[in-house]
Amino acid sequence: MKPTLFETILRSLYPPRCLLCAAPVDRDFGLCPPCWRDMSFISGPACMFCGLPIAADKLEGPTPCDSCFRAPPAWEAGRAALLYQHSAKGFILAMKHGDRTDCFKPAASWLFAACQDLLTPDTIVTAAPLHWRRYLNRK
Repeated sequence: MKPTLFETILRSLYPPRCLLCAAPVDRDFGLCPPCWRDMSFISGPACMFCGLPIAADKLEGPTPCDSCFRAPPAWEAGRAALLYQHSAKGFILAMKHGDRTDCFKPAASWLFAACQDLLTPDTIVTAAPLHWRRYLNRK
C-alpha cells in the first residue's frame, strides 16, 4: 500500500529507528542487523511449561525441563520467544520498566509465532493485570 502524503512527511521528520539502539532501520518497530543478531530467539525443542530450550535431539511429545519436572507450574503449557540475555534482556526490561509500549508490537508477533502449536480456536489469551500501585510507580 502506498504511503499517504502525511505518512511520507512524518517518516521524513521521524525516520524509523531501531527499538534498542536507535540506529536507522527500514521500517517502524524494527531492529537493526546487529541488535537482531544479538537477540536470543528460542528455536528447537522447548519445555512444555516454561518454553525454555531443552537440550535434546528428538523429543517424543510434550516434555518438561528439569526445573519444571521437579516443581511443575500451575499452568498447562507455556512458551517463550526469547531467552533473557543479551539484547533480549534490554528489550524486555524496556517494556517492563521503561514504559516502552512501542516494543509491544514486535514482542506480540514473536510470541504469536512461538505459540503456534498451543493455539486452538477456543484459546483465550489475556494480559496479566498490573497492581494499580505498581502501575503508578512506573509512570
